[in-house]
Amino acid sequence: MPINLDFVGLNTLVREEIDTTTNTIGEVKTRAISLPDQSTGNSGVKGESFSSYPTTGALSICFWFKFDAAGTTHRTFFQGLDEDNFNSSLNIYFLNGKIEMQVFNGSVTKEYQWTIDPENFLNWTNIVITWDGEFTGSTALLYLNGLEIVTDYIDSNPNTGNVREAIGLFRIGTAWNGNTELQGSIAHFAFINKQLSINEVDQIYSNGFVNDLRNTTFSSD
Repeated sequence: MPINLDFVGLNTLVREEIDTTTNTIGEVKTRAISLPDQSTGNSGVKGESFSSYPTTGALSICFWFKFDAAGTTHRTFFQGLDEDNFNSSLNIYFLNGKIEMQVFNGSVTKEYQWTIDPENFLNWTNIVITWDGEFTGSTALLYLNGLEIVTDYIDSNPNTGNVREAIGLFRIGTAWNGNTELQGSIAHFAFINKQLSINEVDQIYSNGFVNDLRNTTFSSD
């Protein structure tokens, strides 16, 4: 007996739980970059002339990643450098049980830290860091799989201003001085030129399903 689609809710068809051993409804094909511990500093994604990186205003960074093994060693997610003086403009990395973000204003580095057990990162994990772009107060937030993590360290200096150093050169998954490979995999790395609301963070995490950012309400940012 045929089942007419008129009598089956569309939600029934597209919201089925995914089990790729029996069906592929809703499955998204995606790719990641593997960055093992090579102790060379020559791996990772390299780029230059990052002219779209704004030096003022709100900023968010999001990506998916996982570690090959737990540990406390220095693992770089992103490093951006000033092309003229080779100073660090923006660093995001894991070290000693903390995710850290450093933002350089041309003379002083502002640092934020979040304490997280690296055992959490043995599975694919979504990170969103969102910041209003001001060097005053506790303004940088980190979300792990859609949940806010308490910011447990904030540099007191600089505590004024909103102009950050431009990025001329950058690497994803390692730093320019080497020996800090991610030792894992990373995917869907993106910069967003706004401070994200919790609803927008939820759109990125999408209940653990990879969501093309072009499908979000903030795609133009």
